[in-house]
Amino acid sequence: MIYIILPVHNRLDETRKFISCLLSQIVRDYHLILIDDGCTDGTADYVGGKINNLTVLRGNGNLWWAGSLEKARKHLLRRQDVSDDDVVLIANDDITFKEDFLKKILSVSGEKEIPLGIHLSESPDEVKFVRGEENGFENKILPMVGRAPFPREKAQTPFQYIKGLGFFDKTKVTAVHMVQVLPEEVEEISKHDLGIVLCPRSNLFLKVGSPPVKQYIKIERLGIGTDGLSSNFNLDFFEELRFFYLTFADNLGKQASFFTIYLATLGGAKALFLEDKIGSIEIGKEADLIFLSSKKISSDPYLSVISSSKDDVKLVMVKGKVIFQK
Repeated sequence: MIYIILPVHNRLDETRKFISCLLSQIVRDYHLILIDDGCTDGTADYVGGKINNLTVLRGNGNLWWAGSLEKARKHLLRRQDVSDDDVVLIANDDITFKEDFLKKILSVSGEKEIPLGIHLSESPDEVKFVRGEENGFENKILPMVGRAPFPREKAQTPFQYIKGLGFFDKTKVTAVHMVQVLPEEVEEISKHDLGIVLCPRSNLFLKVGSPPVKQYIKIERLGIGTDGLSSNFNLDFFEELRFFYLTFADNLGKQASFFTIYLATLGGAKALFLEDKIGSIEIGKEADLIFLSSKKISSDPYLSVISSSKDDVKLVMVKGKVIFQK
């Protein structure tokens, strides 16, 4: 995760350009921390309408630069979801960055061995976009964010397009969605040791199709997520697990329940390249645990978890520290 710290004070026009550039980035695994230091021009409302992964910290106009950064620093230290592997980027609101920004940070990421995340191969329009065919990105989305179409290399699929940028050469990559994938690409994905996070309810919500789960079954770095609220009804992880199980049980056969829980535990950890720290209960790993008291007990313990709800969660532990209990 990249945490972007952006202090602002009544510079809506400049901030609009910054947000436009941010929305054009290929890497989507970021969280914007907007420090609204007494803005009266609607900056926070504008950014809130554009960015889903957003935290707004407010000041009274007297924070200035140093005070804004200190407020953001304290906020990051209080967050439970920040890890040592995350990246913090401090930005001015009057900067813009081109589409090759990703390629520039890619080389740095490779040198520092920082894993990257990207939403990839999600929609048919994405396929049309990389092929140079008429598509919704250039017809609808780019005009909405004030961006003009830009010249680029063409490819048969989004996976091949990103591979052509050297995306998989020097760094670990987690790809979210991976719906529009050709059968012959699955083996290549495995060779590149690519992590994949499936978001099945989001795919249904946006009507982009379903991932080739039967072909993915041999990929160890496979996890599950919800995507954001702009493409899902909620972020309920138990609902995501149930939907996946019910949707793909016929394809997966007897191992469907085990495979579903694998995605949520060790498979998810492997998809994020964190299997040495989390994902299973082993000596030396961090104690990231949830305790359930399910009302629907099954002879299959995996089904007992899948049928659980948030009301069945009795305790949550992160790195051995209890953060929720009832």
